[in-house]
Amino acid sequence: MLYSENFHWLLIEDFAWHGRTQAGEGTAKGEEEPPGQQIQATGDEDLPSIESFLGGMNLYMNTELTLAKRMSEAAHYTLFDVWNPGLNYGGHVNLTEIGSFTPSEGIQLHAWFRTTSTVRRRMDMQHARVRCMVV
Repeated sequence: MLYSENFHWLLIEDFAWHGRTQAGEGTAKGEEEPPGQQIQATGDEDLPSIESFLGGMNLYMNTELTLAKRMSEAAHYTLFDVWNPGLNYGGHVNLTEIGSFTPSEGIQLHAWFRTTSTVRRRMDMQHARVRCMVV
């Protein structure tokens, strides 16, 4: 289980996500670039959102994943708590806004997030099927 409670993950969505990949192009000076793909922003394509990307991931109810989503050209990020009551059981990804981050103010978390346990915050398991066996 990669996304278990044993690890705390930070996923940062930046404007670079809204681009297309290009591989194999050199620079104008003929310098060699590191291997991988370069991202180039375009405005005319329908690109998947980070939410749809997270929807296909097998996250769990106890996943500790925070999404930092950039909201403006300035370095202002909104922070979301990301979890799923069970992809295999019909659950859907839940994104809950928990605060914000700016370089000048740092991390600002909502009071309810700081004072509530993970289990209490994630009690709403709507749309999840529960399987049980009675003997």
